[in-house]
Amino acid sequence: MGKKSKLGKSRRDKFYHLAKETGFRSRSSFKLLQLNRKFQFLQKARALLDLCAAPGGWLQVASKFMPVSSLIIGEWWDLTGTTGRDIPHCPWK
Repeated sequence: MGKKSKLGKSRRDKFYHLAKETGFRSRSSFKLLQLNRKFQFLQKARALLDLCAAPGGWLQVASKFMPVSSLIIGEWWDLTGTTGRDIPHCPWK
């Protein structure tokens, strides 16, 4: 017999579960962490613009690693009622 393919929620990988455990909004946060470890660009950045920022995982990482005086802007269409209240340095709190 062939192996059943994973469907639905059982398809989610370890980074999905790790993001939920660590409080990140998305798996892609770990990709940004990996890039920052390699190139260390967030610590030197003065501004960040994230277009189509939903669900906001990159904004969470940026707010943790960028200097406090940095300008962090994320833009997304709010279709779920979510606001930026849980993202530090969010200008639309």
